[in-house]
Amino acid sequence: MTESLTPPHLQAVWPNANWSNEALWHLEVPIQQIPVQALAWILDHPIWSTRPPEPRFDLRPREVMAGASAYRAHKRRIERANLSLPLIVHAHRGRRVVLDGLHRLARAVQERNATLPAKEVTLEQLRTSASA
Repeated sequence: MTESLTPPHLQAVWPNANWSNEALWHLEVPIQQIPVQALAWILDHPIWSTRPPEPRFDLRPREVMAGASAYRAHKRRIERANLSLPLIVHAHRGRRVVLDGLHRLARAVQERNATLPAKEVTLEQLRTSASA
């Protein structure tokens, strides 16, 4: 997510901020192992798009994981996801939210992995990344 703010229906679970994934990837933030099940809740929210790259926020990752054949591009991205790359997470309203790496998270859930590598970023780092 780089150019648009979070839609109102997701603001309770997703930060209302702009950020640059690429800038966040390059932050010098320690990588930690985070339990997959602590992050899996986000897969129940409509955070993907039925028409990528258009940011529609109208598709739940679990719909794709359950076999929805209309979303082959997302299924391929899940299958090809590199689980060695760290997720980018942020603590929002008491829960960690995955900002980058949702396809990796979906694959890890499907494969029943216990943990994933992640970088946890602050709100200030998010906001700074948008202008980087």
